[in-house]
Amino acid sequence: MHFSNTRIYRGALLFVLSLLIVPIVEAQTSTISTSEQIVAKVNEYMDAAQKVDKFSGTILIARDGKPIISKGYGMANYEWDIPNTPQTEFRLGSVTKQFTSAAIMLLQERGRLSVNDPVCRYFPECPAGWESMTIRHLLTHTSGIANYTSFPSWMEKKATLPITPAELLAEYKVKPLDFAPGEKYSYSNSGYHLLGLIIENASGKSYADFLKENIFTPLGLKHTGYDDTRTLVK
Repeated sequence: MHFSNTRIYRGALLFVLSLLIVPIVEAQTSTISTSEQIVAKVNEYMDAAQKVDKFSGTILIARDGKPIISKGYGMANYEWDIPNTPQTEFRLGSVTKQFTSAAIMLLQERGRLSVNDPVCRYFPECPAGWESMTIRHLLTHTSGIANYTSFPSWMEKKATLPITPAELLAEYKVKPLDFAPGEKYSYSNSGYHLLGLIIENASGKSYADFLKENIFTPLGLKHTGYDDTRTLVK
C-alpha cells in the first residue's frame, strides 16, 4: 500500500485541463460567443492532443456553472477496446496526498494526534535521525526522509511489485536523512507513506477504512475509493 500516490481512484474529470484549454481557445479567437464554437475549438485542440501527445483522459469545461463539453479521449482499456468516458474512474496519483493530509487534520481535530507530535511516538524502532521530526515536517515535505520513488531503479524494478507497508518502511528507514528536519523542502513520497501509517496507528483503522468512513461516505463521494488489486472497478 502506498499512501502517497496512485492509490485512490476517482470518477473525476480533469478540471485542471479545462483551465489550460479555455485560455488557449480564447487566445485563438476573440469572437467566440456560442457554446457550439467553443466545442468546435476544443474538439480541434483535443483531437490534436490525442494524436500528437497521446492524451488519454476526460475533460469538463463549463461556463457560468453549466457544462459546455464533457468528453472522454483515448482508451480506458486497450485489451478490451473500452474508450474513456466522463464516467471512467481514474487513479489520482499524488492527488491522494490531499486526502492523507485531510485525514491527519481530522484526527488532530478529534484529539487523537497533533501535527506537532514527534514522528517517533508512532514508531517503536525509530531511527536516531528522526528524533526531532514531527508530523508537520511530513505534511510539509520538510522531514529530510529519502524519497523512495527516487531510489535507483525503483520505478523500473520495484514500483509494480507487491509490497507491504512494513516492507516499504524498511526500504527508506535505513537511509540517512537528506537534511535535518525543518532545514529545507524536498518532495517526499516516503513522508506521506509514513503519514498513512500514523493515520492507522492513531485511528485504529486501516487507511482505506478511515478515509471511507470519514471522508468519502460523509461527503457522498460514491465514485471515490482506495484502490487495490482485488476491487473490481467497472
